[in-house]
Amino acid sequence: MQKTQAQTSSAVEPKIKKRPILFVDRDGTLIKEPEDYIIDSYHKLRFLPGVIIALSQIQAAGWDIVIVTNQDGLGERYSWDDFNGPHELMLEIFASQGVTFKEVFIDTTYRHQGAPTRKPEIGLVAHLKDDPTIDWERSAMVGDRITDAQFAENLGIGAFLLASSDPNLHCGTWVWPQISQHLLADRPVPKAQQEITAAKDLGAQV
Repeated sequence: MQKTQAQTSSAVEPKIKKRPILFVDRDGTLIKEPEDYIIDSYHKLRFLPGVIIALSQIQAAGWDIVIVTNQDGLGERYSWDDFNGPHELMLEIFASQGVTFKEVFIDTTYRHQGAPTRKPEIGLVAHLKDDPTIDWERSAMVGDRITDAQFAENLGIGAFLLASSDPNLHCGTWVWPQISQHLLADRPVPKAQQEITAAKDLGAQV
């Protein structure tokens, strides 16, 4: 029997396989934030407990991982050369353990400038909204500041706010092993507004 044009088109129509993205902050999320909030030398590079194995498990389970970080005054307060050394070493150590980042987005503006590329704004990643291969329902943001959850809310995804040893931050309660277990069990990602409200209850400042 001869197939109609409609039947033929339907039969060969490709199905797009979607992958969720785990957006991650950098300082205070992947690596510990020093007292001066600038990682401009190798001796300041320290990984958060459990982050490497957690991201390895999450990536192996089908997530792409994207770094989105605010680096206030990079190129002005401290040089790109000083930043790049520890940053590239961080990426190399992750890669040696099977963790690769699909993209790395860095905003270098200050908060008072109100740039559309600075978290919690989504200017750096807005183009991804048009990518049909991204599973937005399962995507999430992980960070240590309330602005990370606000970024997630602006992007329309869920969020995990990490517990922090920084006395100036009282944002979240999550640790990396919990996050990997949560995602691998395919549990619903916490809503960003839920994390924002919880952070404010803990005394976090916007």
